Amino acid sequence: MKILEKDFKMVTMRITKRTYLISAVVALSVIIPLVYHHKKTNTQVKGIKTELAQVNLTKLKQIQNQKYHPIISQGAGNESSLSVSAKSAIVVDNSTGNVLFEKDISTKRPPASIAKILTAIVATETMDLNKRLKVSESAANMEPNKVYLGAGEEIRLEDLLICLMTASANDAAEVIAENFPGGRSAFIDKLNEKIIDLGLTNTHYKNPSGLDEDGFYTSALDMATIVRYAIDKTPDVIRYAGIREYTVPGTEDLNYEHYTAHISDLLKSYPYMIASKPGFTYNAGHTLIGIAQRNNKKIVMIYLDSNDGMNDGTNLFEYGFSKLGV
Repeated sequence: MKILEKDFKMVTMRITKRTYLISAVVALSVIIPLVYHHKKTNTQVKGIKTELAQVNLTKLKQIQNQKYHPIISQGAGNESSLSVSAKSAIVVDNSTGNVLFEKDISTKRPPASIAKILTAIVATETMDLNKRLKVSESAANMEPNKVYLGAGEEIRLEDLLICLMTASANDAAEVIAENFPGGRSAFIDKLNEKIIDLGLTNTHYKNPSGLDEDGFYTSALDMATIVRYAIDKTPDVIRYAGIREYTVPGTEDLNYEHYTAHISDLLKSYPYMIASKPGFTYNAGHTLIGIAQRNNKKIVMIYLDSNDGMNDGTNLFEYGFSKLGV
């Protein structure tokens, strides 16, 4: 009888332990998903907070940059007051932002090499001007315009920016983009991020040089905003666009000497012009960013798809200054 009682107790203990074990497993099967869900929920909440913070930061930047947007008024000149061959054109009083002349300023058009101004702005704001950037084989093989950088050379960023804004060097644009943290694609993303921060809706970048590519476009109005931002925030970029000629100094072991001269004929012929960035492709036609100053009055002029750039540029500048009474 004692043996039976002992066996009974042992069986009871085993059953109890097994019950506890099963209960523990069941409890864990409920708790673990809850903990995981809690962690997942926290991660999602943090992600949402980060996204909201980014949205708020973007909105703040757009508000801060609103002052660079040209102000369109009924007093602005148009096609009836000045005839130009360019399909789009704008003239802006830089100090007030008032539009002095407008023609089809919101239409999306290919920019050609005037796109390089945003490449220069982003590089200036995010990279070290004194850092030497290595020239890749693909950058060296870019189609003209170029300054014929050699694969393996290492060129200071500021020297590349001067080549970019004077000679309109596509090889310099590629070197800059390829050496950006994260590489070329990250640089393109940064260009488009800057466009969003500026509150622009008719501009999108596909490459750093302005070469024709599907989905690459700007408008005269958007480009005027970019130029006015550069005048205030990255004045060195404007200074580079006014350099007539420049020699990239050579070093014994890093790079050859490279000579560059500004390709803008209007910069050479119009006496009040202080900075210029011309562009041309067969698809875009002639395009131009121009800044001129007379009697302390500074005006910004953009044209897109012109077939008579010299006359268009001169006439637009003269019309702008006449509207300001200088």
